Amino acid sequence: MSPKAEEDRFVGVAMLDFGRVLILEVRAAEDVFYGRDVFITLAQTLEYKLPSELTAGIELLENAQRFGADKFFPSEEGQTLLVRDAARSIRGYERTQIKQDSEGNLRIDKTTVVNTAAIRRKEQTFESANPFRGFRWQNRYSGLSGQGSVFQLELSNGMLTVREPAGQSRTLEPGPSAVSEMLLDGLIPFFLDSGQPKIVLDIISPEGRITPAIIEAISTSDSTAKADELAHAVRVNLIQGGKMEFYYAADKKLLGKLTTAGRGGALLWEPSTRQEIDKYFDTRPQRSGPVVWQGSTALLRSFEHQ
Repeated sequence: MSPKAEEDRFVGVAMLDFGRVLILEVRAAEDVFYGRDVFITLAQTLEYKLPSELTAGIELLENAQRFGADKFFPSEEGQTLLVRDAARSIRGYERTQIKQDSEGNLRIDKTTVVNTAAIRRKEQTFESANPFRGFRWQNRYSGLSGQGSVFQLELSNGMLTVREPAGQSRTLEPGPSAVSEMLLDGLIPFFLDSGQPKIVLDIISPEGRITPAIIEAISTSDSTAKADELAHAVRVNLIQGGKMEFYYAADKKLLGKLTTAGRGGALLWEPSTRQEIDKYFDTRPQRSGPVVWQGSTALLRSFEHQ
C-alpha cells in the first residue's frame, strides 16, 4: 500500500503469471481514511485465476512447434496482397516471400507499402531455425525521402533483445504465450483447425513491443467485411488498441484480412498478383545502406467493408 504525496491515492501491485502485473488503485478526493478502507477491502477480496484462454494459447503454440514450421509455410510459397481503404481506393500492397532450406531454416522477406496520411514503407526479414523459440528479425521503416529507421529483434535462450534506431538496446523476457507478429498469417488457420473458440497470445510487434491479444473465431455474420465465399472468420483484438480480422473460404484459403489501428482507419488486404500490383506501384527494390547486426483481387470483388 503506497499513499502518494497528496495522500489521496493508494496503489497496490501484484505479480501474476508470465510477467503480468495486476495494479489496484483507489483515489479518495476528500476522505483519506475512507479511501484507505476501500483499498484494503478490495485488496482482501481480489482473486486471480489463470484464464483458460491463456492456457489454450500456450498449448496452441506448443502444438504448432511440434507440427513444424514447414507445414505453416510451404517452401518457396509467397503471398501478394493489395491494400484498399473502406471506400475501395487502393492504398498500398504487401508482398511476402518464404524460403526454407533442407535443414528447416526459415526465412521470410516481407515488403509493405501503405499510403494513408503519408507513404510508409516497411521491409522485414525474419530468420529462424525454430520460429517459436528463437529468431532474428529486422524491420526497416522509410518514407518518400528514403531515410529509414531500423529495429532489430533477436530472440535467444528465452530473452528478446531489441535494438532501436538510435542505438539503444533493451532486453525483455517473453512468456510462453509470446509469438512474433510475422507468424500470425500461418498461425491463424492452425487456430481454426484446433477447435478452440478463443485463446490469448502475446504478440511481439516489429518495434519490440509485446501486446496481449484475444484471438477468437467469430461468425461470418459478425465479421466487419463480407464476401460471397466467406466461411470462416477470426478476430484478433489487441489489448492496447487495434483490431485484425482474417477471412477464409471453406478450404481455409485466405480471402482477405482487415486491420484497424491509428489514424489510418480500416484497411482491407486482398489476395492479388505481382502483375496487378505492378500496375499501380513501382515495386523495384529500394537502395539503402547496409545494416550490420549488433550481436487476383477478382476473387474479392464482392469483398465489402461494412
